[in-house]
Amino acid sequence: MPVDRRTCRRWAVLCSGSSRRPGTRSAALLDQVCARAHACQPAELAWISGLFVATEARGLGIGRLLLAAVVDDIRAAGRHPCLEVLPVHPGAMSLYLASGWRVVHRFRPDWLREAAGEEGPNVHVMVLPAEEHG
Repeated sequence: MPVDRRTCRRWAVLCSGSSRRPGTRSAALLDQVCARAHACQPAELAWISGLFVATEARGLGIGRLLLAAVVDDIRAAGRHPCLEVLPVHPGAMSLYLASGWRVVHRFRPDWLREAAGEEGPNVHVMVLPAEEHG
């Protein structure tokens, strides 16, 4: 099957909503940080909650196409894209940064603190400004 934007749109899943963890203090903070960065209301945000490419399919441009398809859908819905990523995933970080995403906040959620303590990197919260679209 050829890998193109139309195919990737069929594979992409968009989880809409103002927050991935409604009602938690950290979700409200992240919504506020991203809303401020986008100059919008938290209800206008859409979080990309997961985007994965199989190891054997990496380097073929599939991740870039999937990301572009999801961002297109978010913007078509009149919303503003946000995501969280751990910088221990260098391929993901490189893709996001090369596509114009920018880090607006870093934090250590409870699940990461429980798993890794205070060692290692924090989660990076990123937004894609309106004029950017890789």
